[in-house]
Amino acid sequence: AVLAYVREHVRVRGLKASPPAQPMEQVMQYSLAGLKEPNPALRRLHVEILATLFFAHHQHPDSPVVPTILQQISADAPAPTDAQQGREAERLRERSAMALLCGSVLRAFAKGWPQGGKSARCPYIMNLVPSLLKLAKETSQPVRLWMLYSLHISLEAAQVAFAPFLKDTLRLATAHLLADFLESPLMLWVVAELTRSAAKILASSNSSDMDLYEENVSRLLVLWKVLRHVSYVTPSAGDAFATVRAEVVIMATAQSVIKFLPLRDVLSTVDSKLSPASEQQDGSEVC
Repeated sequence: AVLAYVREHVRVRGLKASPPAQPMEQVMQYSLAGLKEPNPALRRLHVEILATLFFAHHQHPDSPVVPTILQQISADAPAPTDAQQGREAERLRERSAMALLCGSVLRAFAKGWPQGGKSARCPYIMNLVPSLLKLAKETSQPVRLWMLYSLHISLEAAQVAFAPFLKDTLRLATAHLLADFLESPLMLWVVAELTRSAAKILASSNSSDMDLYEENVSRLLVLWKVLRHVSYVTPSAGDAFATVRAEVVIMATAQSVIKFLPLRDVLSTVDSKLSPASEQQDGSEVC
């Protein structure tokens, strides 16, 4: 109800008339506390509320919403003491939600909601993405998964504005992929989505730094060549749907990758996926 109210308020009255400050500050504090919720659906709801408040208040210099959220995002998480070890799961949930919040804010600006579809470039991208990349040193779940997903939606939202961070993002995606290949279908799916987003940016890029451009393309192709071996063969329980989605997404990436590889190589890969007679004869790995 709160999320719907804020969206409708800005849609009807515009950004110049932000929702009432005092109630919205209370909502912000409530949602910041809600980032520790055990239920991931509730954590995502609180993230969306905070991203909406951020967007609704970013043109109001007297509002504490934007600086408070930025401070929370950029704050370093202290190492847990012996007395806090029992709350480690709560800390990881909060860190994962903070990671998702970075991408959600960028997506709010890109979509322009709830402003009737009029998008805007987020002026805080240089604050948000570095904070998101700092979470790369987190090796525990769910932080890794939510951080990589947030990078994907950040790429989708920022497009060419994300270019200064593309090198670090591709390097990070490669490291996480190699650490979890064939072990975590959800990670494969998220890295595949990130790869497709990066490929679309590179395919339309007009970078003046050719060395950096070629390095990014090289890292992108490494990801694609590894992920193209993902194949769902037999029904299984658990996260099988994620393997299927990873396979679909990486094939969709061929549309952009075709700019960097010989046509016959890309078509051969796509054909091997679409042909019923292809039963992993190319040495593909099976998930």
